[in-house]
Amino acid sequence: MYPDSCGRHKDDLMTAEEIVDLYQSRQPISPASWLADPLQESEARRAALFLQDMTRSGKLHGRENFNRSLARMIVHYWINGNADMDYRTLAAMVQDVFERARLELCFGQLLLARKRTSAWRHLDTGFALAAKFLKPEDYFQILNRHERLRHLVLSPSGSVATDLSSLLDEAEVIRQLRGVSPNPKPGVSEHKDTLG
Repeated sequence: MYPDSCGRHKDDLMTAEEIVDLYQSRQPISPASWLADPLQESEARRAALFLQDMTRSGKLHGRENFNRSLARMIVHYWINGNADMDYRTLAAMVQDVFERARLELCFGQLLLARKRTSAWRHLDTGFALAAKFLKPEDYFQILNRHERLRHLVLSPSGSVATDLSSLLDEAEVIRQLRGVSPNPKPGVSEHKDTLG
């Protein structure tokens, strides 16, 4: 099932149907999920229409509204490369720390998919907020993923959107070229390897 790990298990881009199915779920989306593999613009537009139809039909209620809002932010990002308005609107509407953590992680992932420098501000905030809600395996999954992705070279304007698997591969190549240890020494990471 997508997304539940560091990367996708298939090579193609996320489809409109996948994003709609994901956000129709009544279950809160795990903060450990990676939600930012690129959607082709045509797929993002189809997903936006599906979500719009669901909104009109009144099929989504309660926490599902937050999931739907995250979905809208994601598809808008892949349609026009900007989801700042969606992010600000959601940030003003979040009902609890768990929702805020998911919002920050999701938005940070979208920015990182295009290698924008502002990504880490959101990813670090989201991880710090999510830490107390995470199962140990999810905590260490995010910690490991973030430590690996920190080797990426980011810029204010960003670059072509890239899926998580490719980002991790690129980060590993950069790490090797720089001669950085794959196992950071204690104190190097901004996060501690404990849940306490």
